Amino acid sequence: MDPEEYEQIFGYLSDKRYPNDIKESEKRRIRKMSYKFVIEGSDLFYLEKDKLSDNMVKRLVITKDKLSTVLKMCHISSGHQGINKTVNRINERYYWKGIVENTRKFVKQCEICQETKQKGKNYSSRIKFCFHWPKSLGKNRN
Repeated sequence: MDPEEYEQIFGYLSDKRYPNDIKESEKRRIRKMSYKFVIEGSDLFYLEKDKLSDNMVKRLVITKDKLSTVLKMCHISSGHQGINKTVNRINERYYWKGIVENTRKFVKQCEICQETKQKGKNYSSRIKFCFHWPKSLGKNRN
């Protein structure tokens, strides 16, 4: 989903408005997609059912301008443990289309991970973390 689609959903949910000059089929598509989202304050959240508890979980929708910050934050806080653990960390709080592919590219460019992979060593046990989630990425709402 591109940023324009998130803006369309946000506009529809906030005041039932559509972009100018769009077809009825596009309006239907926006309405249908909007059932998976909710607005809290000025943040757009993606809603889905938790597979373990059947509770609804809200994940903050991340736009391209915040993507690299979230990837870096979640990768470091997962201990440079690779793609799957980083994706799992992201999925705890955030949502965007293409999480796995974006994470794969990010981890392949991570100098620490590539260095560790080449040397066959595990540095994660020696890395100490002091990490705070930036306020600009929304509140932790689970």
